[in-house]
Amino acid sequence: MNFNVAGETVDSVELKCLVISRGLKIDREVYQKCGKDYRIYPNALTCNSFKLPDNTIVMATGLGFHLSTLSSMFSWDNLKLFKYMNDMTTDYRLSLVDGAPTLLYKGEAVTPVELFPASEFFKQKTSSGMPFMGNAVLQGCDWVAFQCLWPCDYAIAGKPCQFCFSGGQFEALAKRHKPMPFRLQAARARKPRSFFRASIHSDCWSLLST
Repeated sequence: MNFNVAGETVDSVELKCLVISRGLKIDREVYQKCGKDYRIYPNALTCNSFKLPDNTIVMATGLGFHLSTLSSMFSWDNLKLFKYMNDMTTDYRLSLVDGAPTLLYKGEAVTPVELFPASEFFKQKTSSGMPFMGNAVLQGCDWVAFQCLWPCDYAIAGKPCQFCFSGGQFEALAKRHKPMPFRLQAARARKPRSFFRASIHSDCWSLLST
């Protein structure tokens, strides 16, 4: 399926990558009118997402709330992340057009989108008490990824993804020769024989079985 973005024709995968890599702003009205019945919440850690007309799933983290989340996590270890904040602007927006959620680019409608039903997923905790929120990523309605079950070796080696908050933490801890978070060490020690992990390649999510 193709879409028109500023006069350019892009397909579903290209549009997904553009929204994920450039980010988007979500109107407050969307949260207020859709948050009760659909999985679209102002907390950046709930991993909002929507579906394009051809069922392509797109992550939808509101940029404004992402910035507020980073600000609330201020510490010397995370200070270096703030140098990117001035660059975090976007022309993509999720708004209500005639009452329907719609993806816009520079104020022009690109496509109507479908939100997912409301879920209690992020209110859950594991048997050990670890909250799902901040540790699990819910992709659409069918895929769950736990992206930080153990520290990222790329980040520890000084090459974290620029958009990964956890990677920045791992890099900072490694440079100061500090131990990794306890729960991650424990998870690594209990690493199962077969597991799924989430990775990002060229701004697209994929699930890898190893």
